[in-house]
Amino acid sequence: MDWLPDFMNKLFSLEAPSLEEIEEAYQLKEQFIPDTIYKFRTFDTEGRSLSNLEEGYVWLADPLTLNDPFDCAHRIDPGFIMKQSSNDLPSLSNTLTKQQLTDLNQSFIGEEKSFIDCFIDVFNKDGTIGGDLDVLRHVFEKRMEIIQHEFSDRVRQSFKLCSFTERLNSPLMWAHYADSHRGFCIAYDIKSHMPNSHMRRLLYPVEYATDFFDATEFFIKGKDNKSFNNLYLSKAGLVKSVDWSYEKEWRLLFPHGILDTSQKFKVSPAKCVYVGTDITPENEIQLREICNRLGIQVFRMTRSLTKFEMVPNTVAIN
Repeated sequence: MDWLPDFMNKLFSLEAPSLEEIEEAYQLKEQFIPDTIYKFRTFDTEGRSLSNLEEGYVWLADPLTLNDPFDCAHRIDPGFIMKQSSNDLPSLSNTLTKQQLTDLNQSFIGEEKSFIDCFIDVFNKDGTIGGDLDVLRHVFEKRMEIIQHEFSDRVRQSFKLCSFTERLNSPLMWAHYADSHRGFCIAYDIKSHMPNSHMRRLLYPVEYATDFFDATEFFIKGKDNKSFNNLYLSKAGLVKSVDWSYEKEWRLLFPHGILDTSQKFKVSPAKCVYVGTDITPENEIQLREICNRLGIQVFRMTRSLTKFEMVPNTVAIN
């Protein structure tokens, strides 16, 4: 996706884009949005997958419930944030004397030291801590880790999302998300949704990277800054490890606590349904009955005779 970095930079820049720039970004996405996206399903014991199909909805999930423990993960540098904002932190004002706080701010200027080292230097200026510096440093480092995890989980829980893919032919996708080819896959016609509909407007491509999205600037510049882009942090919900790049994922993303809980989301009727090569006769009958009632064609996947990919039969089985 050569266009993706340009799209991300236009829409999720740190400084707020103009309305014209926002529309320009969405128009860029419209040029590359797939006509069809796919959702792989298993025959779960609760019948949720079949209900999704029959009632025409998808599930907007909490990232903490997904199969990737890093989903919507991002990093912050608490020490850097504190170095930039030490005068605004009540906890520091309550912990340090006025002179210590002044010394701490002075120590940040031109220093390559970490926040922890600067803090310890000021806190131990008279040498009273003595040989316990390593213990104190360890305590601070652990506290910084806790802060990062707390920030990350809080932001991650503010997202609600549903994952789709461009790929129908991937054996891995059928194995991982369709119960080892015993499930099915629902095709959705994206172009049947209006461009300004939630289903199309909030459908974004996933960017694959080796490092977390760095949200440090959000916590430094986002506070009381009218020029700050409120969409900036949304990018945390769209960056995943390169290990997942084979999925070619698009996700319907509701960021920043727009939705308080995981919930159903109404979509257009399925374009068609594909059944896995190893679906059981009982499940196939059940699925075909639903699709017949809804007027949805069902196609069977088969193994390619020349490539490591799955291919759909061209003739519907219902």
